Amino acid sequence: MAANSRLTVAVHVLVWMALVRRLGRDLVTSEQAAESVNTNPVVLRRCLGDLRRAGLVEVRHGAGAGWRLARDPRAITLLDVHRAVGDEPLFGLHRAAPNPACPVGAGIRPALRQVYDAAEEAAHSALARTTVEDVLRESLATRPVQAAAGAPTADDEARTALLSTPRLRLRPLTEADTDWWVRLHADDEVNRFVGAYTRDEAAERLRGIHRQWAERGHGLCAVELAATGEPIGRCGLTWWEQFGETEVGWTFARRHWGHGYATEAAQAVLAWGFGALGLTRITAMIHHGNAASTAVAARLGFAPLREDVVLGRPCTVHALHREDFTAP
Repeated sequence: MAANSRLTVAVHVLVWMALVRRLGRDLVTSEQAAESVNTNPVVLRRCLGDLRRAGLVEVRHGAGAGWRLARDPRAITLLDVHRAVGDEPLFGLHRAAPNPACPVGAGIRPALRQVYDAAEEAAHSALARTTVEDVLRESLATRPVQAAAGAPTADDEARTALLSTPRLRLRPLTEADTDWWVRLHADDEVNRFVGAYTRDEAAERLRGIHRQWAERGHGLCAVELAATGEPIGRCGLTWWEQFGETEVGWTFARRHWGHGYATEAAQAVLAWGFGALGLTRITAMIHHGNAASTAVAARLGFAPLREDVVLGRPCTVHALHREDFTAP
């Protein structure tokens, strides 16, 4: 593989691993990475070996074996990756010495070396200014969260789980969930606090959720029964720009109330938010009169923070800090 191709493949793998980590998964296999790059896993394992020797990734052997980033993607520059896969010159001179009796042959190497050295210095400077996190951001801006095979993504198949519990699995919502979203919110008891949706309103809401997944690496999920795959509600994290806060929220179909699903799903989301996402505080905005959600918030450890108005309705904003959270 040519040096520039090795760099491209190595950057691709690291960016893919950064996305997987952002979405809450730690370890990945070389086969999963190879599927994203569309190459042979043997090629990927050689690449990962170079990255491991450079301290950019690490491997775990035995049960649950896999690869993961060894450093924050914001701290890995493309120059680090270039050096990891073989810091070869970007531009090569003649393999055999030119004819010294020729005026061009005698002087072309020094002339080109001067140009090439300047070009390499500029290239190295650009690589040093660009991190794996930068490339991930630009990649998602081009095609939001259409990430890697094997990675949980906002447009992946409905069976792809981001989080799982003994009874539930959670996957990012997509616009394909529009009809289900409308049905979920059509029940007057369900929409009492969160409102009902037309199909166009639901599609727009889901596109907004998709954008948040792309921009912030988190969002709302469909909650499915692990045993059957039936979608029974929604739960996840929402960023509120006007408050500068990340909120956990939950809504479930009425026939699934009273089984502890909201608490179970929210515990998994909180563990993900405080863990993989590194959040220090998560809020829960609960409209006045919503006794059921207030009880769920209390079971999760939330405490009232302030009174506020959300979407034109008064609510109590509850808060939970990372140090006060007990993982399930």
